[in-house]
Amino acid sequence: MSNKKNNLFIYLFIYLFIYSSCSKPRKIDEYVGENFGTYKNEYKTIIDSIESYSKNQLYDFKAAYIWKWQIDSALLLTSKKDKIIFLLNIVHGKCNECVSESVYMIFGKKKNNQWFFFKGGGTLIAPRDMYGKDENDPLSFHELSQIARKEMFGENCLIKKDGKWVVNDGWVESLFYNHGVCSYCKTREQYDSTHWQAIMDKWKHKIDTNEFKKQTGNYP
Repeated sequence: MSNKKNNLFIYLFIYLFIYSSCSKPRKIDEYVGENFGTYKNEYKTIIDSIESYSKNQLYDFKAAYIWKWQIDSALLLTSKKDKIIFLLNIVHGKCNECVSESVYMIFGKKKNNQWFFFKGGGTLIAPRDMYGKDENDPLSFHELSQIARKEMFGENCLIKKDGKWVVNDGWVESLFYNHGVCSYCKTREQYDSTHWQAIMDKWKHKIDTNEFKKQTGNYP
């Protein structure tokens, strides 16, 4: 069998595997179906915030300014409703360098009845050819969502309570307060201070649109 046929077989296998997995009911899908109505206000607040970050050309959210984006409908909101984790899905469209999509995990903390958001949960790069697609054929938001939920949320983000899936508060806390977020932090107070610094610092750094246009020759 030629290498070309081998590659085609591999891509077809991956494609069928991904789509068969996506077609099966998953607990995060069930969680969204059961709970979206309870956090739709937070969802709107998040969308309004990302739109504001994009409008103000904040560097941390440059991808949302340049490319098409979508907030994943799975918001992992703690039982106290004071912390939230969500995914910012980015579809890069069609261009010579666009061979993958990306997903950012965003943290949110509530203080004085107001939500504040910051990047802190890492980034997922999803190469199109790894998921049975041509490099010039972007993943859809639905495809990207299913991939990102599996890869970034994993199996421990939800637990069963009274027959329903609910957010695992311990899982959320473990991401907010871990060595990756702050390498020197040892106490919760130090972590909280680091979070607040990240929240405030994002407003200090804006996109250099002239430099970007010079490098790429293309800017919205």
